Amino acid sequence: MRKFAWLLLFTGVVGVSLSLHAQQAGADLILFNGKIITVNDTFQIAQAVAVRGSRIVAVGSNADVNKLAGPNTQRIDLRGKSMVPGFIDNHAHFQEEGAYWTMELRFDGMDTRKKVLDAISAKAKATPNGGWVYNLGGWSPAQFSDDKREFTRHSEPIAMEPQVFDLLLYLLQNRDRVVSRDDLIASVWNGRIVSESTLSTRITAARKAIGDTGEDQILIKTYPRSEAATAGRERLASLK
Repeated sequence: MRKFAWLLLFTGVVGVSLSLHAQQAGADLILFNGKIITVNDTFQIAQAVAVRGSRIVAVGSNADVNKLAGPNTQRIDLRGKSMVPGFIDNHAHFQEEGAYWTMELRFDGMDTRKKVLDAISAKAKATPNGGWVYNLGGWSPAQFSDDKREFTRHSEPIAMEPQVFDLLLYLLQNRDRVVSRDDLIASVWNGRIVSESTLSTRITAARKAIGDTGEDQILIKTYPRSEAATAGRERLASLK
């Protein structure tokens, strides 16, 4: 019985020793003074988090978590910044995946506009009662090899939207005069209603493609009062 008691005592001492050693082992990393968004059951917002190895070992207040710091602990002051868990973005658009999945026509792998138009025509014929043909994404104008708008700068291809390409081409073709807003809309947008923000966005994209900025306006200059734009002749004309 005495041996059994000594065995229990020895086991208890070893257990306490191991527990104290685990508590004394410092964290490898502590991030503190932040807004730690835990996304736990109560959506707790903590101040600090401690990491040992590849695991988070504590989340809580600055005072509590900093107690886990050891002599080799790396400490990062978040200075009030937010910290969120890592996300795996597994998601679905329920309307598309459910209601439209069997009706949608995808353009993946279609490298010409003709193939797309032929596919739309075939889908329309196969759709009963004059129903809609749906395409909800998954393609880009750059995938088409026919009538492809290609712009290079210093022999490097520059990706741009078709409207930006057409805007640059129109400015180049009319580099000897000031081009009005109405001229641009008539040529690039076929006279459709275009907002000021859309026009400004396309001009900004055109400037970026040719190495210009709204501050410098070396190649494309805008005149807010008269709502007109013109292109610098020499440098813009030399671009390909």
